Amino acid sequence: MDDEIDAAFSGVMRQLISYMMEDPRTITAALEIVFIAKSIERIGDHAKNIAGGASCRSSRAWTCATRRPSRFARAAEVSARR
Repeated sequence: MDDEIDAAFSGVMRQLISYMMEDPRTITAALEIVFIAKSIERIGDHAKNIAGGASCRSSRAWTCATRRPSRFARAAEVSARR
């Protein structure tokens, strides 16, 4: 999904650059769209990171892809020892 969002963002950028080169009067509007597209791309990146963290925590593993200890895994392990 992240690759699809990145590809869509690149396509929007190419199209906007073409519009701006063809007609300089579109630069102001195109730049506003660039900022919107970049924000949507960042939202996609954040969603991917959140989903990765949620799947890591739901597996109750000690470490996930970031190799940082999960607080939830330790709590689950402590309650299992009792």
